[in-house]
Amino acid sequence: MCKVKQLKPTYINVKINGQNPQDKRTTINAIRFRINQEIKFLYCKKQNLHQRLYYLHLAGAHHYDCMWQHIQEYIESHAARHTTHNHNQAHSKQCTTHTHTHTKKNMLPQHQLT
Repeated sequence: MCKVKQLKPTYINVKINGQNPQDKRTTINAIRFRINQEIKFLYCKKQNLHQRLYYLHLAGAHHYDCMWQHIQEYIESHAARHTTHNHNQAHSKQCTTHTHTHTKKNMLPQHQLT
C-alpha cells in the first residue's frame, strides 16, 4: 500500500543534508529500500508461520486420528466468528469517526453564525 500511494511510514527516518535533486532522490530511494526490506521480512515471517501451522496440523492429525476433523472445524468456525467480530468493530469505529469528522467540519461555532 505504501509503495502504490508513495507514502512514507512514520517509523522510517532518513536524514540527508542538502536540498538539491540528488539528495531528494537519495532520500526517496532509501525510503523505498526500507519499505522493500520490511515487505521481505514480513513475507518471510508469514512463510515461517505457515510452515509451523502446517507441521502443527500434521502433528494434531497424527495424534488425534478421527477426532481431528471435528477439532479443525471448531477452530475454523471460532476463528471466522472472531475475525468477523473484529472486522465489524473496526468498521463501526471507522464509520463513527468518519461521520464525526464530517459533522465537525460542517458545524460553525455559534459566535460565527451572527
